[in-house]
Parts: sequence; structure tokens; C-alpha cells
Amino acid sequence: MIRKTLILTTLWLLAGCAAKEIKPSAPLSDGERLYRANCASCHSLRKASDFTDDEWPIYVERYGAKLHLTAEQRALILNHLKTSN
Repeated sequence: MIRKTLILTTLWLLAGCAAKEIKPSAPLSDGERLYRANCASCHSLRKASDFTDDEWPIYVERYGAKLHLTAEQRALILNHLKTSN
């Protein structure tokens, strides 16, 4: 009887330790994907809140041109930064 109780208790405890379902994260937007792929190549990624919505265009234009990003790619990155800010 004790053995049966011990086994059942152990199984019950192990069931509580089972891995929880991991929800898939939301897919990255095109702007975020471009930001991660291009900006991380030179430095660690900045948080969107590091600069104001008025400051980000200066950096995106300056460094986006150096990376030969198209105007559309720069706009996607800028939109990502502004919506994350």
C-alpha cells in the first residue's frame, strides 16, 4: 500500500514538472528583420527608446546609406523603430 502511494505521488509530482507549452513568438516584421540583419553587423542593437521619433530618421538615413539600403528598406526600419518606441 505504501509503495503504491509512493509511486502515485511520484508520478503526480513528475506530471507537474512536465514542460509547458511554448507559444511561438510573433513573426518579425520586415522592418525589424532588416534592422536586426543590418544594424547588428556593426554594433549591438539599440533599443527603440534610445532615440526619439525625431532623432531616428537622422541615424537611419546616415547609416542606411552607408549600408546601401534602399529608400523602402530605410522606411521599413524607421517605421519599426517608431512603432517600437
